[in-house]
Amino acid sequence: MPKRMQRQPVPQPEQVPQEVPQQLPQEPPQQEYNPYRDNFNDRNEDGSYVFGYSLPNGVRRWERGFFSEHQHHGLVVEGFYAQPRHYGHSIQYELRCYRADAHGYQPLAVEYLQQPPRVRRFELPNVSCLSFNR
Repeated sequence: MPKRMQRQPVPQPEQVPQEVPQQLPQEPPQQEYNPYRDNFNDRNEDGSYVFGYSLPNGVRRWERGFFSEHQHHGLVVEGFYAQPRHYGHSIQYELRCYRADAHGYQPLAVEYLQQPPRVRRFELPNVSCLSFNR
């Protein structure tokens, strides 16, 4: 009678512990995106203007141009842009403001914010680097 072969146990691969993926920091919840409210370019008959945009990822841009009596009725442009910057596990928003007038382009102080500034049609943004009483 033929001998029966005994089955040898099949070696199992060694179990390697799985790395737990780290969650990336969540950006702050954004209000519902509204293209009309959050993206605009409004021109006036006198040549003044205001434009801005606000993207869901935190990128912001706002600018206005107007004629100033203090600048001999010359055009003054002021505005800002903000971008998210990742620092380790946190996000800050780099805010860069500027002004341009008869004296040339003037970059203003750079700030780092916890939340991006709000950019809306018919609203002056609340940023400390621009003074809107000029």
